[in-house]
Amino acid sequence: PEVILGVQYGSAVDIWSLGCIVAELFLGLPLLPGVSEFDQFTRIVDMFGMPPSWMMAEKKSECYTYKYRGADGRLHHRMKTVDEYNSEYNARETPGKKYFSNQYLPEIIRNYQCDGSASTDDNMEMVNRDCMCHFLLGVLNLSPLERWTPHEALSHPFITGQPWMGHWTPPVNNSGGSRKERSKSMI
Repeated sequence: PEVILGVQYGSAVDIWSLGCIVAELFLGLPLLPGVSEFDQFTRIVDMFGMPPSWMMAEKKSECYTYKYRGADGRLHHRMKTVDEYNSEYNARETPGKKYFSNQYLPEIIRNYQCDGSASTDDNMEMVNRDCMCHFLLGVLNLSPLERWTPHEALSHPFITGQPWMGHWTPPVNNSGGSRKERSKSMI
């Protein structure tokens, strides 16, 4: 997302790529198979929601979204439709092919090729899928400031093989500073 929006980026972009690769290895299909920047960004927003406002402040976001002031008085963004984008840029975008019947990552992972039976093996499969889904949501966080670092990702039960207890918080990384300190240095 930070590359498409023209936001300064660093190694967090590689963690995003890792998440996309892990999802594709599981699904056998690309998670976000965009054929253009507009299509790619539309798929990202459809699956994960709009990026944080500080990322949307970049001028490039105006190519893909309209700004409006909400009832709360804050600035919001909405994706342009394919027709709006085509009209504004004299483009020939078409809606991208949908590979999955579900829209959001957790449902895609949990429902992919499940037959609905409830055996013990299936229960363990769902626990493993929940663990993988939690991992993917951490490495595919839209904000590079909140996305897990390599150290954090490597400590996740999905990678370590530790039992999944239904929740997990990344350990503090003493060498990289706090998440708050990293955030201040990038904004």
